[in-house]
Amino acid sequence: MIAPDQLKPVLLGSTILGAVAAGIAPDLMVNMASMNGPARVIEPRGGVVAAYHNRK
Repeated sequence: MIAPDQLKPVLLGSTILGAVAAGIAPDLMVNMASMNGPARVIEPRGGVVAAYHNRK
């Protein structure tokens, strides 16, 4: 999972989508690259936790 280091990531996502829908940005991927900031990658846990979720 990629967790953005933004105070309000939902509002940023809405802004990105809105800019593309309004024709202000050329496409979603270009707009995401230009408006997103740093983020951290969270890897799934292994071991007992993974085994528990795999049984569900």
